[in-house]
Amino acid sequence: MTTVAPLASDPAIQQAIADQVTAQVLTYLDVPGVTNQVVDALAERGLTRLLATRLRTLSGPIVSGVEGFTHDQVVRVVQSDAIGWGADRAGLPTGRFGVWVEANKRALQVGAIILACLALVFWSQPTGKVVLGLTLALLVVLALIEFLGRRPVDAPVEAQAPVE
Repeated sequence: MTTVAPLASDPAIQQAIADQVTAQVLTYLDVPGVTNQVVDALAERGLTRLLATRLRTLSGPIVSGVEGFTHDQVVRVVQSDAIGWGADRAGLPTGRFGVWVEANKRALQVGAIILACLALVFWSQPTGKVVLGLTLALLVVLALIEFLGRRPVDAPVEAQAPVE
């Protein structure tokens, strides 16, 4: 922890991490593709050709806005104390890998929540059963992340008789 903490607090390293994470997130989001799909879907439902053309010209600012917002949020997380320092500050012995385990748990939890939200957003007409099913699935995934991320309980080691 003492050798990693100074690196994590270096603004240049934080910026490099934020840039890399933002680039990875944006490759999965495909904002230009989603924007075009939305305009195409609206055009199929009766949007005039003029409005569709104007919406397509707004795709550049939409992409820039989403990229800027995503980068700002990633920078906030990277620069915050919430990225895994909690267990150490609570006095729990986490060892040298504790911070990274906590950070990965947090990233998985946030990712699961974002996936559930995206599923609801892009579902054309979610019913109550769909919302309930997604909510239950999210709760199960969050519970699994928490359970699998726990430290193993130190089991007592039984003394074995020497082999003769």
